Amino acid sequence: MKKIVFVMLIAALGITTVSAQFEKGTKTLSGNLTGLGLEFNKQTDGGGLDDQISFGIQAKGNYFVANKFAMMAALGFNYGKIHLDMYGGDNDDTYSSNTFSFEIGPRYYFWNCMYGSVSYLGSKAKRFDYQNWAKIGVGATMYINDNVFFEPELYFKQGLGDSDIYSTLGLSIGVGVKF
Repeated sequence: MKKIVFVMLIAALGITTVSAQFEKGTKTLSGNLTGLGLEFNKQTDGGGLDDQISFGIQAKGNYFVANKFAMMAALGFNYGKIHLDMYGGDNDDTYSSNTFSFEIGPRYYFWNCMYGSVSYLGSKAKRFDYQNWAKIGVGATMYINDNVFFEPELYFKQGLGDSDIYSTLGLSIGVGVKF
């Protein structure tokens, strides 16, 4: 019984400590590895993306406008290798594509270190038009000490406008600091 009470006391102290790191006025900055995911294409009528390999880096900042509620902004660079099959048959080609992106949106911490986010993502690649995305994510901010954290996130991106045929499921892993 003493062990159970001790574990509950330690857990309660951990919860109290974690919540203090998501208070109004807190600022964070992190570096993330992105695109560690699977790429999907809902286009099925004779062509499009057959497969895509991508890997990226992203600098992300958060500012807590209220307790547990932050606004996020990010800049990123992504390297992708895309196999296009535009018309089916023998008319396919493989391209390497460097993409620059920006992202902005809110993030809400709903349980200790767990959060949900919704954001707008814009990207531009050399061979392709500007693309707009809606992105939703679920992740965790796990503090290693008072100022350094580890942050994995699972996300889903859906293309908007002319990009609406593309959707992506991915994983982002980051390390950051709190100011």
